[in-house]
Amino acid sequence: MPVSTEPLYDADFYAWTQQQAELLRRLPTVGNELDPERIAEEIEDLGAANSARRSHSVSILSNTFSSSNTPGSTSPSIIGSTKSSNGASSSKKS
Repeated sequence: MPVSTEPLYDADFYAWTQQQAELLRRLPTVGNELDPERIAEEIEDLGAANSARRSHSVSILSNTFSSSNTPGSTSPSIIGSTKSSNGASSSKKS
């Protein structure tokens, strides 16, 4: 009976992607039309990208909250960082 990976998926997505990539690499290649190596690499990349986005989000939130604790302070670098993260631009296009 296979072990459920759902708790790992919910608790640590990056670890889950690494585990799933390893399991894919162990699949028998005979009679299998999958490309387990490339699929495993894509899954690993997905986990790494998710981890990087989460880290960036935490950094933005941390900076936002630390600047909001200073009365009357607005940090332009944080505002610019958030705009560049979501694709917004401060210049108008004609």
